[in-house]
Amino acid sequence: MEGAEDTEPGIAWVSVRDDAGNAMVLDEVVDNIVYVRVTDPGDLLDSPIPIRKDQSISTTTAIAFIGLHSSGVTGANDMMFPIRVVPDGRGPGVVFGRTLAFGEEDDGRRIHVRAGEQLAFRPGAIAIALDGIDEFYRAVDPDRPFGSLATALRVWLGIGSEPHGTEELNRIAWAAAHRLDAAASFLHRAAQLRDTIETEPSLRAVKLVAKADEIVHLTQEGVVALARSIALVQTGVDHCKYEVALSIVVQTNASALKALRDSYEHIEERATGHIGRGRPDERAKQVFETQALIRGGTIEYLEHRLDIEDLPAILDACRQAIKALVAGAAEGSNSESKTSQ
Repeated sequence: MEGAEDTEPGIAWVSVRDDAGNAMVLDEVVDNIVYVRVTDPGDLLDSPIPIRKDQSISTTTAIAFIGLHSSGVTGANDMMFPIRVVPDGRGPGVVFGRTLAFGEEDDGRRIHVRAGEQLAFRPGAIAIALDGIDEFYRAVDPDRPFGSLATALRVWLGIGSEPHGTEELNRIAWAAAHRLDAAASFLHRAAQLRDTIETEPSLRAVKLVAKADEIVHLTQEGVVALARSIALVQTGVDHCKYEVALSIVVQTNASALKALRDSYEHIEERATGHIGRGRPDERAKQVFETQALIRGGTIEYLEHRLDIEDLPAILDACRQAIKALVAGAAEGSNSESKTSQ
């Protein structure tokens, strides 16, 4: 604490800093106690605080997040999801907090707990959105900007709120999420390789050949995983007691994805010119024609055409449908699980 000369009898104007040297500002004066806190965004820095000689200074503890953990073991490395909290009023010996709603503007305010106070949450003050969990896990790994929907569902389903769907439906949705994550990973890597080929024309021929075949196998694995995810989503919709609509982009491309999945998974039949159940059809060999994929970003097979540039929209539509299956609302995943302490 740094002091200044009295400017009027009995009052000193002081600047207060914490042990780390951070400026502290006036929080509130209660009787003879002057509560000070670390600065939040928007606070004026280094504003001197008036202190009377009969008053004492008390610092507060700032809390910006609470954590959702997988166990009650103190010190365990088991936090699954940080929950942003903001102040929600005070009472005798208690400071109330609430969670920041998903999509609500965050001005940086924190809860400042005073000595002798307890942090508490009123009934319904803790609300966790599946979209928020999903968004958080998109930022965990920079190499996977699409995140892990399966992990988000693991956290969501483990919260312990009143389930919207049956255990069977939740298992179907979780399985669909795992396959969607796999599809997103494969297709993202394939897209990166296609960009490399297009933007680096000086690559040696041997590297171009290797990258071209890697694009093929990554795309094929991604298509198989995506088609399986869509099939699981469709099964989930059939088991769902509330309406979950599949996007037009999914409906439009579902038959092409299924046909390609079948051809990739039964490639030995296609190699001999057979489609399904050993039915001969020379067009089956089209699955081995990959130039359009490598150079133009399209897959043509039988009467089907799949544009690679449409895949991100299909992936996102499936993601929203899977979240809607477990969130329990026709309008999507913005339903919140509300728990109370």
